[in-house]
Amino acid sequence: MERHKALTLKAIVLAMTACLQTGSAETISAPNLVAAAGTSGSFDILLTNVSGEIGAFSFDILASDPRLQFTNATVATTVPYVFVRNSFDQINGFPLATKTGQELLASDAANNGSMVVFAPVALGRVFYTVAPSIPVDSSIAITFGAATSLVGPSGYRFPISTVNGAITIVPEPDQMPLLFALLLVVLRVSGIVVRYRNNEC
Repeated sequence: MERHKALTLKAIVLAMTACLQTGSAETISAPNLVAAAGTSGSFDILLTNVSGEIGAFSFDILASDPRLQFTNATVATTVPYVFVRNSFDQINGFPLATKTGQELLASDAANNGSMVVFAPVALGRVFYTVAPSIPVDSSIAITFGAATSLVGPSGYRFPISTVNGAITIVPEPDQMPLLFALLLVVLRVSGIVVRYRNNEC
C-alpha cells in the first residue's frame, strides 16, 4: 500500500514538472502589422514565457521582400526592456543592431553577467521603412534566422521557439474626407459666431 502511494506521488510530481516545463518554453516573437507603402514604423521583438536568469540574447530577423528594410534596433522599447538599467550595450555605448537592411542582427548581454527576468519583456525595438513601389495587399513575412538565441549566465543556450510576423501593405488613408470634415467644422463655427454677433446688435 505504501509503495503504491509513493508511486502515485512520484507520478503526480513528474506530471506537474512536465506541465511546468511545457508552460515555460521560451518564445521570441515578431508582430503582425499593417503599413502603407512609402512609410516607416517600428515594433518590439518580444520574449514571453520565461522566468529565470538570462545572460545574453541575439535575434536575427529577415524580411521576405527587399522593399522592406530594417533600419535600426534600440533598447527604447514600449514593453519593458529585458536588461533595463543593466544593458551591456547601453552602459558601454555599443549599438544594439550590428547589421541592418533586409536582414537585421541585434544582441545584448546583462552588464553584470546575468539578470533574473520575468516575461513578457522586449529584446529590442526594430525600426523599418517600406518602399513606395510595393503594391497594396502585399504581405511581407518577418522570419527569425539561425542566429536567434537566448543564453543563460553560464553560457547555457535555452531551447527557444520563434513566432514569425508579417507586415501587410494597406492603402494610404485618403486625406480628402478629413479635410472636408475640417472645412464643415470651420463653416459651422463661423456661422455660430456670425449669428451671435447679429443677436448682440
